[in-house]
Amino acid sequence: MDEEILRAVNRFQYMTAAQVGRLLYPNQHDDNRYVQRRLRRLAQADYLLRLRELPTPRIGSAPLVAAELLCRRFQVSMPRLITERALKRMNIRVQPHGQDGRNVAVIPDAWFELPDLG
Repeated sequence: MDEEILRAVNRFQYMTAAQVGRLLYPNQHDDNRYVQRRLRRLAQADYLLRLRELPTPRIGSAPLVAAELLCRRFQVSMPRLITERALKRMNIRVQPHGQDGRNVAVIPDAWFELPDLG
């Protein structure tokens, strides 16, 4: 399972214990203590870097993990995934409706592509 954890973190760039638990241990009901122990061991062995003091979202939950679970449930692939970290570097700017000439930066949380099944 350590390899599966490392694959998931590599795909999503960074994950919380709750996200790892939701993705890989959906039937575990111990408030993520098991996942936290596994992540701690991987960090102590220098396979993962432990990040602290990240802002906690006020609402919502793990949209990328939800998309991954959706793909698993319906056997659909997600051929392209761009995380928030990469999107920040893209400098996406849009002109809001009614704003003449004024562009604002937009940083989506993530972007993913699902194949056209039609």
